[in-house]
Amino acid sequence: LTLLGILTFIFILTSFLHYTSDYLRIYHLNKNLLNIASLVFLGFGLFFASTTMDVMRDKIKRISYLSIPASNFEKYLSRWIVATTGYIVVFFVALWLADLLRILVCSVRFPDMEVRALDFSRLIAPNVWDGSIYAFSHKTLFVGCLSFYFLLQSILLLGSLFWEKTLSSKLFL
Repeated sequence: LTLLGILTFIFILTSFLHYTSDYLRIYHLNKNLLNIASLVFLGFGLFFASTTMDVMRDKIKRISYLSIPASNFEKYLSRWIVATTGYIVVFFVALWLADLLRILVCSVRFPDMEVRALDFSRLIAPNVWDGSIYAFSHKTLFVGCLSFYFLLQSILLLGSLFWEKTLSSKLFL
């Protein structure tokens, strides 16, 4: 719900700032919303990865977690799958709902404007020269950013195993 609220607030605020009668600004709005969604994906993904092993925070939770009849690798693999694929599914559902709420609010606020949904075909530019209206100007940049995300996520996942004070406890406690 926090992810949905933050995405919705940022999407509506950005849309309010970008709506004018200029047709090209709509594509820049789409680019900006996709860039914001990418940054929120990175931030919340890293936060979620750092809290993956909160079940081992205190003695009672640690004993109950360690008494599950599975190997340590199976326990880690199950947490890793939830932290990666589960988070990606939850993020895209929240992104879709935030975009629907943005369309609803902006349609009421700007009745004379055509409010469009996010155009994911404008995520990666097909060639380098079209990068002005795309969130990622080249496929290599997209793959590099995605690889950087998974690198940071794996570091925080492993860190949540070994260090008691994770990113979440430093931020919120």
